[in-house]
Amino acid sequence: MRGELAHRIKNLISVIQALALQSLKGEDLAAARDTFLGRLKAVAHAQLLLGDDQATAVTIDDLAFSTLAPFQSEQQPALISGPPVLLPPKQALTLTMAIHELATA
Repeated sequence: MRGELAHRIKNLISVIQALALQSLKGEDLAAARDTFLGRLKAVAHAQLLLGDDQATAVTIDDLAFSTLAPFQSEQQPALISGPPVLLPPKQALTLTMAIHELATA
């Protein structure tokens, strides 16, 4: 059990390091901070959606709605359709980051 927890923590720290390296570029520190915190929040949402048991999968629509929630309004709701598709944790995190990047572009 401790070994699995240590492995998860190591992976999460690697993700945070990669986010920092991608986000903290340029001379505008405020913009870099906002970019980093937005990306970190997207990772946190994905982790919460996957739950405590990292062996579970998540549907693409649940993942998309969760990731897009901060960017939606009544005037601009997210419309997602398609068959239910389950993603394992690694792919769910990757898709979360891609959706977040598209939403903030």
